[in-house]
Amino acid sequence: MTPFLQQFLCEPETKAPLVLTDASHDSEGNIIFCTLVTPTGKRYPIINGIPRFVDFVPPKTVESFGDEWNYFNFTDFKVNWLEHTVSNTFGNADVFQGKLIVDAGGGSGAQTKWFAEYGARHVIMLDLSHSVDDVVKRNLAGVKNVDVIQCSIDAPPLRDLSIDGIVYCHNVIQHTPSVEKTAQALYSLVASGGEFVFNCYKLNDQGLVRWVRFHLVYKPLRAVLSRM
Repeated sequence: MTPFLQQFLCEPETKAPLVLTDASHDSEGNIIFCTLVTPTGKRYPIINGIPRFVDFVPPKTVESFGDEWNYFNFTDFKVNWLEHTVSNTFGNADVFQGKLIVDAGGGSGAQTKWFAEYGARHVIMLDLSHSVDDVVKRNLAGVKNVDVIQCSIDAPPLRDLSIDGIVYCHNVIQHTPSVEKTAQALYSLVASGGEFVFNCYKLNDQGLVRWVRFHLVYKPLRAVLSRM
């Protein structure tokens, strides 16, 4: 964790300040191991340079969405990302120059890497999965102006109104338990002059099979599961 990140960190739910204790640093001054403590005594670890706002389990024993990123590395799709996502959303990659960017649900870390390559001042990647200890570490090796936080994006451990650049959430928000809660939590980070940019998959119920599958199977099942 870079010293830069410390000014933004807070307790995810209450937004209470955090105090660093028992910190150990690398030769460049980055924090490798530490404990973050709230005023009420709640503790969150920093392990291998990554603040952990989930119950930490060794990567080899975790089953999560991150498995997809560990085997399917999004770095192969940079041209597609530039020609479709960036072009249709921002116009071109020049918009990232000098910006503080939060990559919410960063997955493999590919987009975090590209933001940095296109001149972002600093990138904070948020992801819940154990990909942060695997493919993300490989993709971000040697990239200086980035931080990774393991957390749920519907409870980001960042101060409200602290991000004056871009809070970015691409094709992730629909995977959270509540799109509305996640959108509100991420939007609350945006400071004056910043922006919250997100998208999600649109409904595709065209054709008999898709219509039946969505309206007669998925939709009723989702209504039941969401109340369990």
